[in-house]
Amino acid sequence: HSLRRRQRQMCIRDSSKTKVYIEDSQAKKWFRKISSIGNEEYRVAFTLMFCSGARLKHVLAMLETWNPGEVVQHLNGRFEPRLYCSNGFCRYFLFRRFGRKYCYYIYFPRNILKEIKPLKLSYHYARELLEQLSIEARKIREFVEQRLRDLCFEHKISLEATKLILSHELRTVSAQHYDDIRKRADKLYSLYLENLRKVMF
Repeated sequence: HSLRRRQRQMCIRDSSKTKVYIEDSQAKKWFRKISSIGNEEYRVAFTLMFCSGARLKHVLAMLETWNPGEVVQHLNGRFEPRLYCSNGFCRYFLFRRFGRKYCYYIYFPRNILKEIKPLKLSYHYARELLEQLSIEARKIREFVEQRLRDLCFEHKISLEATKLILSHELRTVSAQHYDDIRKRADKLYSLYLENLRKVMF
């Protein structure tokens, strides 16, 4: 009986994690709603969420502590500026934790860099705005994860690249292996942005 009960509990847990594939058309509706927000500061925050897959709390923490030129020790052990930009994208090394949820980097398109500045925004008000728009923050994150995973399979990129972009826990890795993962993550994010532009515009 106890074995059956454990099996039932496992089934319940597994079924609660079942996710539905989010269609591009649905994501496009969310993006249009976000783009129509009159409050520019919260629109920037939500756009960062949509483009990065980062959690709302982490995006707000990045804006509140925005210091792109600061040189800090990254996960490879080297001291580097918080902000790195290529031609098409930027990544900001936040390295913050809320509870058990870490945030390593927040990736975003380079063309919105000029809109980012130090901002102290209300988490509760941001949640209210999203509710008014009928948008769930976790669904945006799921959409980004699904597309990143699709691209990993399509382009034969290690799924560790997705983990780094979305700040899923990485097992302890050497500095060289970490650099390899970051290079793959940068490549993957460039592909994601190409895909996102096709979908959204």
